[in-house]
Amino acid sequence: MIDTLGKRIKMLRENLGITKAQLMKELNINNLGRFEADERTPGIDIIIALSKYFNVSIDFLVVGEEAKQEFSNEDSKVKHILGDLSDEEIHFIDLLRQVDEKEKNKIEGMLELKIAEAQTNKKGMSSTYLSGDEAATKENLA
Repeated sequence: MIDTLGKRIKMLRENLGITKAQLMKELNINNLGRFEADERTPGIDIIIALSKYFNVSIDFLVVGEEAKQEFSNEDSKVKHILGDLSDEEIHFIDLLRQVDEKEKNKIEGMLELKIAEAQTNKKGMSSTYLSGDEAATKENLA
């Protein structure tokens, strides 16, 4: 069992793979190193911010309830990586799960092509392929 608040904060931060500097910047806090070394105890406002950031209970941070830890760490890591998904993104993921690996690879290739085209267009370069909107506009003009 991780027996101190500082050690739990450090463990949660390391599980997300972020540095002290990154966490201090994101939460606008100082003294993280001293908190993690148990040289100083954060105030309740910082404990609340850490609890929300890591998606763990305040009880876990302060007391060390192990039951909440495992689920919260994975959930927190996923939320940190993905952020809040929109309804459209969730729908897209649901659709993607319905196709086999070969189709997923085709979709991935199409997405990579579209991203490359968008980046090329952003730089002001012309693209060999027309986007759907460009093709429709060109067709309407003809």
